[in-house]
Amino acid sequence: MLYTDTYCTLHAPTCMFYSKMCVCIIFVYVKVCDASLHLSPHRTARLPQTGGRGCLFTPQQEEAICTTVRANNAMRLREIQRTIIEDNDVFENIHMVSISTIDRVLHRNQMSIEQLYRVPFQRNEDRVKELRYQYVQRIMELESSEPSHNFVYVDEAGFNLTKCRRRGRNVIGHRATVDLPGQRGGNITMCAAILEHGVLTHIPLIGPYNTQHLLNFLETLYRALIPDDERGLFKEDLPKYVVICDNVSFHRSNIIR
Repeated sequence: MLYTDTYCTLHAPTCMFYSKMCVCIIFVYVKVCDASLHLSPHRTARLPQTGGRGCLFTPQQEEAICTTVRANNAMRLREIQRTIIEDNDVFENIHMVSISTIDRVLHRNQMSIEQLYRVPFQRNEDRVKELRYQYVQRIMELESSEPSHNFVYVDEAGFNLTKCRRRGRNVIGHRATVDLPGQRGGNITMCAAILEHGVLTHIPLIGPYNTQHLLNFLETLYRALIPDDERGLFKEDLPKYVVICDNVSFHRSNIIR
């Protein structure tokens, strides 16, 4: 009995080692066999999905729908539906389609309803693009010429005491409010001249700006830019100023020019 106990005590670590190794071998073998099943060239492939109604539109027809929406962003779903049904060329096989199907097609092509922004159609005309190009070229010429030119930006902006921000923050379930005067009052127009370093001069008044008000503003701007001892002088070393404004109708009058 002593011999048996001694023998078992001496060889207990060895038995534990072999038992662990067997477990590891079995585990590795199972993993290898499992991986070989996925890599087997004789594995049965999944059949394509069958049954049910197929796609109503072909990829070319879906692209035609998206092209129509890109050309006219204000189209409603019913207008798109009418366009599809009346088209006997691209949608020759489509005789009826629901607006929910059209909506799913648009969402599948990353198109959703958005807020409409009004853009003047003249903005993208070739004539206007050419004028913008000439403006950029003229500014680049003035910047590269010697002596350097200082750009003065003049613009008017109208506002009212009842104007405020459109969005605010508050606790969920409570309205976001802001205090305003009870009466609207008159509109205020502010005309300002801005240099590279900040606002040079500004004149507010009640009501809109007109030619005479703009002349008074330009006279004030002239006195702010040109010192008394430099007025009427034409020298190469004197600073040069370029007044830039938008194309409001009274800005183009002869007396302003």
